[in-house]
Amino acid sequence: MPWRPRKDYSVVNEDKMSQPLDSDDDDQSEGFQTVEFDRDQLSEIIAEDSGVRDDAVPDWSEGDHALVANRVARQAEASSASEGACDAHLPLSPEEGIRKVRATKGPRGGGAAAIAVVVAMFLLAGIAVAFVTYGMELWGGRSIPDVADGAEDKARAALEERGFRVTIERRVSDGPEGRALGTSPGAGARADEGSAVMLYVSLARKIPDVKGMTLDEARHAIEAMGAESFAIEHVASSEREGSVVGVKPEPGSPFLPSDTIVISVAQAFAVPYVVGRSEEEAVASIQKAGLVPKVTYKASEKKGGVVLSANPGQGAKVQEGSTVELTVASYCPSDYRCLAQYFDCPASKMARCLTEMGFSLESSYVDDEGNVQARYSSPGKGRLTFESEPFTMRFDASHGAGPGIVDGSSYLGIRLDFARDVPTSAKELSQKALQEIADACAFTGMSERQSSASARFPAGTNPKETPFVCGSGRQNGYTWTVLIVKEGDDVRVAATCVPTSLYDEYDLSEFGGSVCSFAAYADIYVR
Repeated sequence: MPWRPRKDYSVVNEDKMSQPLDSDDDDQSEGFQTVEFDRDQLSEIIAEDSGVRDDAVPDWSEGDHALVANRVARQAEASSASEGACDAHLPLSPEEGIRKVRATKGPRGGGAAAIAVVVAMFLLAGIAVAFVTYGMELWGGRSIPDVADGAEDKARAALEERGFRVTIERRVSDGPEGRALGTSPGAGARADEGSAVMLYVSLARKIPDVKGMTLDEARHAIEAMGAESFAIEHVASSEREGSVVGVKPEPGSPFLPSDTIVISVAQAFAVPYVVGRSEEEAVASIQKAGLVPKVTYKASEKKGGVVLSANPGQGAKVQEGSTVELTVASYCPSDYRCLAQYFDCPASKMARCLTEMGFSLESSYVDDEGNVQARYSSPGKGRLTFESEPFTMRFDASHGAGPGIVDGSSYLGIRLDFARDVPTSAKELSQKALQEIADACAFTGMSERQSSASARFPAGTNPKETPFVCGSGRQNGYTWTVLIVKEGDDVRVAATCVPTSLYDEYDLSEFGGSVCSFAAYADIYVR
């Protein structure tokens, strides 16, 4: 019967086996060393000593047992010889070596795997329990609810219900006021019960009340509400200079970041710079500055209505409500004979100018085309007629005084019939007299001279029947005429001024294209 190892010994692993010791040789085990052989080595020992190769080594015979014991003894002797006097390990018998070897495969290996499985199951169960209890918020804090877009009170209640302490921070928003914008920490985050959570609440974008602040303070306050564009205006005020006295839009008004916010800053009352500006602009500026304008007119070469000076001077600091005297270039002609200058006088100023020059209204009306027809007279200066056909003498005075020239009135031309102030040479119908009258009327650019001897009238009329001299010219878009007519022993002098375009409405071919011939004919024959 082949000898088999004891049942409590087995192959250490796939390559090694445990060799049993002789059970009757217990006293020899002391001091012996366990020796391990893998299957290949064991086969080599058997093959070397027996000449038979057995790779499987399924069973050991008594002879195999002796072979292994001899091999162990030889190895021990060789080890002792090489180590000399050192403490060499003594060889063990095969049975003792096998007893000392621990098997790692077999029943013991299966037990360790079972234990590992049990441990893994317990670990997975612990993880599952932890996951479930975390979701139930039994540990790890409480989750912060999503309260965005809700009303402030409801959002706060939801957070407090979860056990958090709520603090409020208001942020400017273009949406409705009092809406929850979010939280910090954000929705879904975990925080310990009783910890603080910041609730952001919308604040409507409105203009703050910045009155009394400095400009920088006001600007920062409005910028904090989201404004991006500003305009600064300085206004006269009794408030502290440099302080904000107003803002547009008004405080409390909603606005967009792109809107321009106008901040009004106080400055001391001072006379504004108005010299060279029109009367209307200067008056408005002075009134806006909290001062009172007083206008006086003065004849000037400058255009009527231009401010010539201011008293107190420009920039002077004054008390609120102080009077500022403005000297304005007169709208009225520098001389009543300067007909072209009447066109620069506003209709609203005309009545006053004529009164100042000594003229009073005789008659006026408005024709079918909406143009005023008005005659003013002065005993020492003659008649001023504002009419549509000033080169004729057929003014209709039957309408009574009427309103005269008032604000909004329009007229086409002007005629002056001199009462006096004509040179004595006028009776001689001289060219010198003609030039003197033109100069008195401030007419320039005389381009034509005609007399009764050279004028051309329509067929059936004779210019020589009524002696006259006439001169005409163009000036700044106007055409003017000066006519001296001799009637018996008397001399009549008339001057006209109309927009040049008015002559375009008449056919002057019968007059040889001459303005003077046309004007003389209309004056003498059209009644």
